[in-house]
Amino acid sequence: MLVTRPGEEVFVLSLGEPDYRWLVLVDQGASLADALDETLALHPDFDFAQSLSQMLAYGVLCVPQTGEDHDPR
Repeated sequence: MLVTRPGEEVFVLSLGEPDYRWLVLVDQGASLADALDETLALHPDFDFAQSLSQMLAYGVLCVPQTGEDHDPR
């Protein structure tokens, strides 16, 4: 289970082993590419595009912002 709150709404996601694995690896400092490689080695049918899309949609991961309006706080 993963609980996220990107705004006012709370989401509870049920994660499969591959989703959990690559998120933990990224959380531990691995690059997305390295985390994906390690996850695919154990779960060759892992749908990274779907998983990444879901994580972005629910605010688990965010797209870095750049430019003048970027506030790094």
